[in-house]
Amino acid sequence: FVIIFSITSFITIFSLGIYRIYFEEYVVYFNVEQGNMALIRKNRKVIIVDTGSTSKNVASNVLNSFFQAKAINKIDLVLLTHMHEDHINGIFNVDAKIEKIGYSLPKENTEEYEEVIKFIEENNITKLELKKGDNITFENIDIDILLPFNDKTINSSDIANTNCMVILINILNDEKSKNFLFMGDSTIETENELISSLNENCKEKLNNIFVLQLGHHGSKTSTSEKFLNNIKVKMALISCKKKVYGHPAKETLDKLEKYNIKYHITENNGALIIKL
Repeated sequence: FVIIFSITSFITIFSLGIYRIYFEEYVVYFNVEQGNMALIRKNRKVIIVDTGSTSKNVASNVLNSFFQAKAINKIDLVLLTHMHEDHINGIFNVDAKIEKIGYSLPKENTEEYEEVIKFIEENNITKLELKKGDNITFENIDIDILLPFNDKTINSSDIANTNCMVILINILNDEKSKNFLFMGDSTIETENELISSLNENCKEKLNNIFVLQLGHHGSKTSTSEKFLNNIKVKMALISCKKKVYGHPAKETLDKLEKYNIKYHITENNGALIIKL
């Protein structure tokens, strides 16, 4: 009996370890201090949305540690919402092969954009120049690019953030789907354009958002009441470090509470892990 129990326990523990490393499926919003980085793993595919931090090497160190623990050596797609350091600087030191990098053309010239393009070319990575209306599909993963416009600049005092990429990811699991909305560093002007330019399919998805990654780390320049009135959200994710820029703003948290939206702040609560 002791021998059989020992063998059975070993097989069970070994099988669980193999499952957790190779087959477990999840969405992770990492704690990268003041920055953004999220990862989706589904059907052995790995997708990352943003990978950066205002603290040098934080994003790449966090990601590499995670990859080592999960035996991940390939990233199928990296999506960069815009070319600011706290959203991109982690990709330059990632210990994994990157297959594709998707981004939108910036509305103003930046050194960061040139740096990303150089990195893509030097590492033979497929580049995807994305715009509103584009769609990327993997098995049970549907990615809609909601903004920016290809031939139009949304005017504001913050051109780069206002015209960042807004990404809606739908993940199908056992005939049930979860929608994840990534707002990058979008502003209220971005939100207004988003609301007025949605097609019916996207409107339906935005009425059932499982996690909304708040625009601009919960700054008062984003997440308007008009925006919250036009979407339905189960949980809001705020990736920030208070002492850097003061995010999130109290006004933003007050609005989330007014609309009964639970929120998770990475600085206070650590990484958010959602099993699929």
